[in-house]
Amino acid sequence: MTGVQPATPNRSDRLRARIVTFGVIGLIVVCALTGLEVWPFSGFRLFSVVRTQEQVSWELRTVDAAGVETPVDLDDLPVSYWGAHHVIPELPEMSQSDRQAAVLAWLHGANVDTDSVSSVRVYEIESLVSTEPSHAPSRGAETQVMEVPLP
Repeated sequence: MTGVQPATPNRSDRLRARIVTFGVIGLIVVCALTGLEVWPFSGFRLFSVVRTQEQVSWELRTVDAAGVETPVDLDDLPVSYWGAHHVIPELPEMSQSDRQAAVLAWLHGANVDTDSVSSVRVYEIESLVSTEPSHAPSRGAETQVMEVPLP
């Protein structure tokens, strides 16, 4: 009976496997320690952040030339835009061009016609979440954080 002998990994294959393994483990540790959310690695904020009854959310509203505001539904954004709620709080620290680029990307993702939009206002919404499952969150104070004029 002739059998096929399994290939024995040579020294360079074993070294390469160790480098890949330790590299992946290192990336996971760095993401966990720094809170980075770099796909497919995560800092696991979902499970490591204390949640209270007071919740903060963000709302974008387009403003036309007449000053009429229209809310942008961030929940309807495509999957690739789902991290918007992590970026919105950082808008004030961004340069004007980066703010405009981020806002325009969200508007395009939400299929908003930007021809009639003169600016976008960013609001911080504080809500109180009930511990009763049958009660909807009560919308609390809203504060305009900034207004981003569009080019």
